[in-house]
Amino acid sequence: MRTSNGWMGRRVARAAAAAAVALGALVVAGTAGAADAPSAAPPTEAAFLAELDRAKANLSAGKPADARKVLLDALERHRETDHVHAKLLTVEDLAARIAFRATVPPPEPQSVVKGKLKKFLSFSGLVELVYEVGKPSDLEARPDGSLLFPVRFRGPYTITIKGDSYADDPKKVPLVQLGMDAQGRAKLDDAWLVSFGVPPFTDGGQKAWLPPRILRIAGEAKTVVAEKTDAHPAQARRPFRLEATMSATRVAASVNGTTIGGAEKPDGVFGFVLILVPGWREITISGQIEPSWIQGRLDEIVAAKRKAFDATFDVRSVLPAWLYAPRGKAPAPTAHREGLGGSILALPPELMVPYAEALEKVDDDPKAALEAAEALRAKGATAEAVGLLTARALEALGEPTKALAAVDQVLAAAPDAFDALFARAGLLVRLGRDSDLTLTLQALMKRPEAGAATYVAAGRFLLLAGRLDEARRLSEDAARRGERSEALEQLGRLVVRAQAGPAWPRAFEYKSSNYHVVSDIDQDTCRKAALVLEDALADFRGHVRSLKPEPRRLYRVYLFSGRASFQDYVEDALSFAGKAPEQVAGLYSPVLKQLLIWNLPDRDEMMKTVRHEGFHQYLDRLLPDPPVWLNEGLAVYFEDLKRVNGELKTDAVRRDFVQILAGKPLVPMAEFARIRHADFYRTSPHSYAQGWLVAHLLRHGTPRHKELYRALLSRLETAAGTEAVRATFDDATLRALDTDLKAHLDALRAR
Repeated sequence: MRTSNGWMGRRVARAAAAAAVALGALVVAGTAGAADAPSAAPPTEAAFLAELDRAKANLSAGKPADARKVLLDALERHRETDHVHAKLLTVEDLAARIAFRATVPPPEPQSVVKGKLKKFLSFSGLVELVYEVGKPSDLEARPDGSLLFPVRFRGPYTITIKGDSYADDPKKVPLVQLGMDAQGRAKLDDAWLVSFGVPPFTDGGQKAWLPPRILRIAGEAKTVVAEKTDAHPAQARRPFRLEATMSATRVAASVNGTTIGGAEKPDGVFGFVLILVPGWREITISGQIEPSWIQGRLDEIVAAKRKAFDATFDVRSVLPAWLYAPRGKAPAPTAHREGLGGSILALPPELMVPYAEALEKVDDDPKAALEAAEALRAKGATAEAVGLLTARALEALGEPTKALAAVDQVLAAAPDAFDALFARAGLLVRLGRDSDLTLTLQALMKRPEAGAATYVAAGRFLLLAGRLDEARRLSEDAARRGERSEALEQLGRLVVRAQAGPAWPRAFEYKSSNYHVVSDIDQDTCRKAALVLEDALADFRGHVRSLKPEPRRLYRVYLFSGRASFQDYVEDALSFAGKAPEQVAGLYSPVLKQLLIWNLPDRDEMMKTVRHEGFHQYLDRLLPDPPVWLNEGLAVYFEDLKRVNGELKTDAVRRDFVQILAGKPLVPMAEFARIRHADFYRTSPHSYAQGWLVAHLLRHGTPRHKELYRALLSRLETAAGTEAVRATFDDATLRALDTDLKAHLDALRAR
């Protein structure tokens, strides 16, 4: 993932979250226009879902009243059916979204700016803002009296300044400075200073004047690039109109409609504006700004109102009471055991304490736990208990394939062993063996021990495998069976919200061959993001490897207009996997199979983030458990590649990373190749820079390096990351890579 300050804090949630699941321990939890009226139809589940879709369509069209009517009519037609009660959480989520949209209409852009907003086109950032002296302003006052417009321009613009009395004091020359954008597309910190000069004035008894001119400022150097030397267009102490314009390739200025000249500038440089004009009355800013300045403020308002709404809203107040009335005799919840698994309870009493002590060693000293398993076997511990302890120790040692073999050995002797089935499901998630996971969970849920806690655990396994549809069906099945618990309801709500997506007041969407992009920004942004992703996917397929054939599906991409709603959605949708990452510009969730990006102040940086996270989305489809250094290293490798004469320049040098690596020694590959997710992100940006360097060496180094790269990718298709790394890089290879990386870095620095 990419951090919002330009440095990355990216995370692949699947491996980290799967590792957090105790392999053999049971998760214990507390027990366009209004839609036409549909024709009469049998109250089937499919018909009910179709009516819910009509309600959603009305909501998306900005017609919450129509959406509410469609929903309530659907509930009445399907009154007291099992499928309505099974989908109660879905109904509640939709009802809450409708109520929020009816209560909180989208705020107007004028509400978040202090000047008079005469024009704002969200898709392009085209704006016309007028500020009047003495009234609230977005312009930031500086100690020297100048005013900074706090928004980066991303395209041509004009600054128009009007006043009632032009200065006749050479110490009060009107000035406008443009450019100053080291972080922009052109990475140029140069500025153009428009000095509007001073009309004739008396200085020491003699007449003098200062001609209007344009200067280019590059560091300490100042160069006059345009000047009007014949006469000054303004009259002292008379009304004036000043204009400074920056087009794609030129800077120009005028006084009272008379040009003072212009000069060429590099394309892509627009930057910021600083104004110092004594006696100004009105400042008009017209041109193309980064639209995120307004969009992000609107997003903050909506997010705050959403939190306030959620704090007081009771969904039962807008739904029929019969939904919550007792339904005769509800199915009896399955009686099930909680606490220690049956494999432990079946141990001889004298071995239970040693077994528990061995379990405690798994995380800190897995080798000792493995030895303890053999000792317990010799003392008469059951094969199931020993096999599960062995599996947990092997998994902690980074050997999930061997751990799975140990569990399968237990199941060969006892196919219905509940704890072994549970452990097997966790390992299959780690190894990305989704088809086997389905069969294992089916066997697990048939066991008499399976109750609400098992439903929760199975639902989490399905989420970790990125299978939201199955997790939703499992949650609904639990409701049909009468299984109830706080954790089960929480899981169900999480799945419903994740599938429904962000609760935006209004949304736009665009579908391409492989992506379904949804946003509260505008349609054009959705289209551009989809094109970037399709272009990037073609590059990934061509330069890494093709994806395996699979049923066609569109991958969801959500583009948030601001950070506030992005962070709220991430925290909510990923809550089951622990604390959500903070200060990130975007992330790909392997759990939700969704790419989530927020509207960065620089639209080009946003699209760079889209490309970066799009790589994570692609690699998740290709490899079940890639090591974090490879996943992030390749993502930053591909995120900023450029085309030269239509061909992707894949061996480009990231000067920013080269500079970072120059300030700190490389981490030895014996350590870096096995780095944990948390340690990788904690050591950013150095870890990202070294990940890029390793990826660059493996892709562009000697034939031996390229063979290591191919071998690693091949092994990762079927093995866990730790196993593939261990099989590809022995100790001698890792030591050789340390030397090769230093030489490669020196060569890149010299290019």
